[in-house]
Amino acid sequence: MPNWTLTDWGLMSFASVFGSAIAYGLFFYFANNKEITGFSTLAFLTPVFALLSGGVWLDERLTVLQWVGVAFVLVSVFFVSQRKSLWELNNSESKI
Repeated sequence: MPNWTLTDWGLMSFASVFGSAIAYGLFFYFANNKEITGFSTLAFLTPVFALLSGGVWLDERLTVLQWVGVAFVLVSVFFVSQRKSLWELNNSESKI
């Protein structure tokens, strides 16, 4: 058993509840009520949030390659979330 303080156990409990149980429930709620393709792309943001948390709380710094990866993820999620409007724009231009 780890030698944690009461605060450490509290933080781990908070992360366990909000990071797993509630997120699991929300995933299935949104999967049943929203379009699953757009919703599932949000899972790609998990590493971005992990890197952000590491930078804020652990004072970690990203390398240039990691920043490039973050940029690719953000641009990709943006394009997937905007695919309907981009598809409609592309189809309307091809009909002209």
